[in-house]
Amino acid sequence: MRAYGYLCRKGVSIFELDQTSVQQHKLAFSESAGIPCDHVSFVTVDFGKEGIFEKLIESGFDPAKKTLFLWEGVTLYLSEADVRKTMHEVQSKAANGSVLLADFYADSMVAKFKSGSAKKSLDYTGEGVDFSLNLAVNYEEELVKFVTSESMSVGGTFFLGRTGKNGPFTVVVEMKCEQWVFLRAKF
Repeated sequence: MRAYGYLCRKGVSIFELDQTSVQQHKLAFSESAGIPCDHVSFVTVDFGKEGIFEKLIESGFDPAKKTLFLWEGVTLYLSEADVRKTMHEVQSKAANGSVLLADFYADSMVAKFKSGSAKKSLDYTGEGVDFSLNLAVNYEEELVKFVTSESMSVGGTFFLGRTGKNGPFTVVVEMKCEQWVFLRAKF
């Protein structure tokens, strides 16, 4: 819903990426609720099979412009390889100074999703959960290690449940895209 609030203003291009079936539901519900969405470019993508930049560019995205990428409620449904692939793609193809804002769930939280009533919901929708981070011990160090392994730097963070005995259950993290240019001088 972020595309319909503060971010909905002149000069801001909004691209929403999601699976085809989810995009269809969003458009149908928006239409039935009378919510105009002509200012949003809906881009269908399967993060596990497709690169996001090719799909974005096909939809009019300008990779030369500094961009805020909001990646919420997605990573836990992907494999670690797919999470890393998307992070790498944003880091290597986004304009310098762009930011990827994402949420990552703790191993303990994803384990809960894989059992009990949450599992029944996932079974019903045909979705599974996969990726998580070990946030039980040294959670700040674990996050930094993961983010920097994809050549990004950690900006602001917000750990939810940090005072729990198992550590935080999720983190929202700002990951900065800063390509470094090295010049080789001839002496």
